[in-house]
Amino acid sequence: MSLHRPIVAYWVRGADYQELADLSAQSVRKVHPNADIRIITDDGSRPAMVANLDAQLSVIWKAQRGAPILFLDVDTLIRKPFPFGEADLTVTWRDHVGYTNGEKVSGVAELMPFNYGVLGVRAYERTYEAFQWMRAQVLKMSPQHQAWYGNQLALAALVGSHPESGERDSEARARWSLTDTGTLLKVKQLPCEVWNYTPASDSENVREKGLLHFKGNRKDWMAHYARCA
Repeated sequence: MSLHRPIVAYWVRGADYQELADLSAQSVRKVHPNADIRIITDDGSRPAMVANLDAQLSVIWKAQRGAPILFLDVDTLIRKPFPFGEADLTVTWRDHVGYTNGEKVSGVAELMPFNYGVLGVRAYERTYEAFQWMRAQVLKMSPQHQAWYGNQLALAALVGSHPESGERDSEARARWSLTDTGTLLKVKQLPCEVWNYTPASDSENVREKGLLHFKGNRKDWMAHYARCA
């Protein structure tokens, strides 16, 4: 059993998402009663994806060594205790973003197989460096990607491939140059189908899901699912 209280952290820009953040934090409190819940804001001077990583680096830096941290988007509801394990990074993978006529639609999952809205971390020097590395990648991207999707592109570059199904333990290396052997990271890959699941309707049976993510216009369903939890 971990000796650390889990830290659950959100980065929020502006007041528009406060209600969602409150719903998400309430769900955290139900399944992790002793969680240290933090909401970080910024002054808007940095591109959004860079500011997001700034906030995450601050949380890791201030945490006790080895503490489990869960970075969440505000439009998420956790339903079961998050399986932190001992991995340095716990990511959620996907190979599709929906279905059309029963067939998977890959969409952005081809380039971004790991959704950044649910990301587990152990607070170590090597994970702090990994987030520094991802921020450095985002800072080299176009203004468009610095504003949106840059973090997911950087995470994909760090972690690499995903399994065909289920969970997988893998390794990643944060390499700063072609000759750098890199900093080794242990990675746990969890399926979005369980740990970062987006309901397809406002009345779906989600009993077996560990964490729900209400992307896009599905945010309107979040309060309903929170009441049903």
